[in-house]
Amino acid sequence: MDLVIEGQDFKSADGLETTIAVLLFTDARADDSEVTGAEKRRGWVGNILRSVELGGMLWLASQVRNTQHMQNFIKRWAEDSLKPLISDGFATGVLVAVIQDGVRGIKLNIEVTVKNGIVKKYPLWLDTNLGNLTNGN
Repeated sequence: MDLVIEGQDFKSADGLETTIAVLLFTDARADDSEVTGAEKRRGWVGNILRSVELGGMLWLASQVRNTQHMQNFIKRWAEDSLKPLISDGFATGVLVAVIQDGVRGIKLNIEVTVKNGIVKKYPLWLDTNLGNLTNGN
């Protein structure tokens, strides 16, 4: 849930933009079959204290070409990293569509079904070197 400052107090907002960004772009640690060399496996240090790892593997997309095979991985990585929306009770469903946009571009169309059955859409665009990330609006 996003927070908004109103006056001198916090006001709750109904958007999940911040939560989605944190879940997608917090680096989960790769295992040795995905990245050789322990120092290159990244990962958020806070996961040491968590029973369920927070974050995803989208950062691995920066190391490969933009192919249909990689887009399938990106879809799975995005869906896996967004699972806490459901397990923590913020949503009842999450769908991710991955669409190629140019040579390196990827568009993620994320649909989150919240408790009351309303579907909220969150489009994102990124390139496969993950150097350029913008909101797809």
